[in-house]
Amino acid sequence: MTDTELDAALLGWHRDPAAQQGLDAHIRRLGEPHRSIIFAEARGLGAGAAVFRSGRAPNPAAVAVARAVLIQRLERPLVGLSETGQRVGETHHRAKLTEADIEQILALHAAGLGYRRIAAKLDDIAGGISRGTVRDVIKLRRRCVTAVRFRRG
Repeated sequence: MTDTELDAALLGWHRDPAAQQGLDAHIRRLGEPHRSIIFAEARGLGAGAAVFRSGRAPNPAAVAVARAVLIQRLERPLVGLSETGQRVGETHHRAKLTEADIEQILALHAAGLGYRRIAAKLDDIAGGISRGTVRDVIKLRRRCVTAVRFRRG
């Protein structure tokens, strides 16, 4: 996210926070003094001038840090969560297979290939996968939980 994109998002958030609940949630999770600085930045963008609570401009370095923290939060990848709030799918920290790999395994099985042949075809995966892993994917012992909601990782 660039500075101009952040400025546009903050301006839209200042005008209607309810319309941009995702950004609002990230801003509200920022710690102090970052949250206050971002609030002041948004007010300043909305007013078209620098408007600050204390009447004086904050340290430019503090503004830069607060903006960088917010951009870092906004650019974190989405993580899939199960109904119980646990990471699932390829966003799980121990996941070796991507969603594309799972689809490929299921398609090859539907085409009539056996577990060993499917495992041999997927040797491009780091470390390879075993016949047992292919079996567990097909019999829904692995990757059987789907993501019901997402959050920033």
